[in-house]
Amino acid sequence: MNGKYGYMDRTGKIVVTPQFRRAWHFHDGMVPVDSDTEGHGTINAVGKTTFPHQFAWISDFSEGLAQALMADASAKTGYIDHTRTLIIPAT
Repeated sequence: MNGKYGYMDRTGKIVVTPQFRRAWHFHDGMVPVDSDTEGHGTINAVGKTTFPHQFAWISDFSEGLAQALMADASAKTGYIDHTRTLIIPAT
């Protein structure tokens, strides 16, 4: 809507207001999104949005993990879990 992405349920009811610059498909109950103001974040299956600012990019989730690019100058990637905790260190 108006150039922004959000999410609706199967009945067409909007459950996450269109507010994202980019949004992808759910995998493992999670989805990465991009915000104009907050950067890269994730949404869980009940619509809770989290923007862990230490990441410059987050991939799709698979088997409970997603690749995450650190936002610092290191350009290192690691893996986060559904709680956005870095499980596999960025190397």
